[in-house]
Amino acid sequence: MRRLHVEIGIIAVGPAEAQAVCDTLVDSGICAILNFAPVQMRLRDGVKVKSVDLRINLESLSFFLKNAEDTLCAAG
Repeated sequence: MRRLHVEIGIIAVGPAEAQAVCDTLVDSGICAILNFAPVQMRLRDGVKVKSVDLRINLESLSFFLKNAEDTLCAAG
């Protein structure tokens, strides 16, 4: 990772594997992580994690679709 100058990692695994993947990314030199796993990561100093809650985002999209009046999707 360092040789390739990769700076951001993405975690998209189940909760049981997420911390190990996080640790591997950080050990490889990654210092910013986008986390799709439904768990909080234990982090070292200097590592930034942004967690994405898919449930919340799906609820938001579902709300939009139910309340859409003038969109192309509402006509279908």
